[in-house]
Amino acid sequence: MAVIILGLPVIAALAAHNWLHHLLRRLIARRYPTTFSLFDKTATLTKLAVITLAMIVVIPVAPLRPETKEILARLLS
Repeated sequence: MAVIILGLPVIAALAAHNWLHHLLRRLIARRYPTTFSLFDKTATLTKLAVITLAMIVVIPVAPLRPETKEILARLLS
């Protein structure tokens, strides 16, 4: 059960990131090629940030032992 509670927000965050990435890509690709290049190269970094943020929000609420929560929190910090 805890794996589902930890996994669903990550999947939702990645879906939202991909949707926003494609939307912004369509908006800035032709008009601002330099900005688009920077935006395109940082996609992986922003994915990692979104996953980390989702985990930071979910870990305190997940039904895990306190030791497990502490370990996960330390790994993310």
